[in-house]
Amino acid sequence: MVGFARNPAVRIVVLALFAVPAFLAGYALIYGIMKNASDSAILLNTLGILAGLVIGGAAIVNLNALGESVLSR
Repeated sequence: MVGFARNPAVRIVVLALFAVPAFLAGYALIYGIMKNASDSAILLNTLGILAGLVIGGAAIVNLNALGESVLSR
């Protein structure tokens, strides 16, 4: 769907639909791993949010690149 959406608003909505689960997965992954290493809730949440942003951003970049390659044909 991202590849066929020429409207930027539609593309942003579709990318966000894929980025939110990626963000949650990144957060849960790092939170689960770091929970064994640290008891600080602030540290756990901070690292989880940073990891979620990185993984969610990577999902957006990859899907946007896929859409750009489809639109360039």
